[in-house]
Amino acid sequence: MSASSVDRHVRNQLPAIFSSLYSWGSGESGQLGHGKLKDIISPKEIDCFEEEILVGISAGTNHTIALGSDGEVDVWGLGQSGQLGISKSKYRMGYCLNPCTVDTLKGNFITQVSCGYAHSAALTKDGKVFTWGDGYWGQLGHGVEQDENLPELVIALDNKKVIQVSCGWSHTTILTSDGKVFVFGRGSWGDTDVDVNSKDEARFNPKMVEDISNEFTKYISSGGLHTVVITKSQNVYLLGFRSDSLQTTKINTFGNL
Repeated sequence: MSASSVDRHVRNQLPAIFSSLYSWGSGESGQLGHGKLKDIISPKEIDCFEEEILVGISAGTNHTIALGSDGEVDVWGLGQSGQLGISKSKYRMGYCLNPCTVDTLKGNFITQVSCGYAHSAALTKDGKVFTWGDGYWGQLGHGVEQDENLPELVIALDNKKVIQVSCGWSHTTILTSDGKVFVFGRGSWGDTDVDVNSKDEARFNPKMVEDISNEFTKYISSGGLHTVVITKSQNVYLLGFRSDSLQTTKINTFGNL
């Protein structure tokens, strides 16, 4: 599921395993992967994946990530903030117009990818998290205000078994195997459990969301400026901005999630 709600281009919802990839919509940053800075009004197949089996896809605002069944990652689109995770020698005027493999991740079998506005994340088979791209608000989780052009391991999560990662506009949400939720990045809307009245809007290291720590979370999804979680007890919680303070809000109880 795409992490970002700020996409200006649309991609079809693909099944868990597929052999053809189509894209369409805004192509001004090369995010469609067809080799041109051009919008496309109807679905068009990306030719280079015809002989591959893909198992994941994530669309950011101006970049896209695809995940192959072999655990390798391909990226394309705008790389201005390092969100592609590849050498800038592969860019052309800040863009990568055709899918390129993220060589730095080779040797780490990737099971999930996620795009934010200008940052990216990848989850390995053994539960490790790599992030790269824009780090201004701490959304990379490396403890510093710094962009990363290549994937870097989130060391603060090294003792956790991560099972899902979801990138929002400028924050990142993590789910661990014991059902705990961790967040980092910009929190001026309450999306990362940072006090919205604080002068410090950024969280540079992962922090557990205490308000729901007594429940076992089974699914997370980060939107542009908010995060939603589903718990084992079939409760849905929203992290986001309400009034003038952070609220972790129980939305409803569903009987068959």
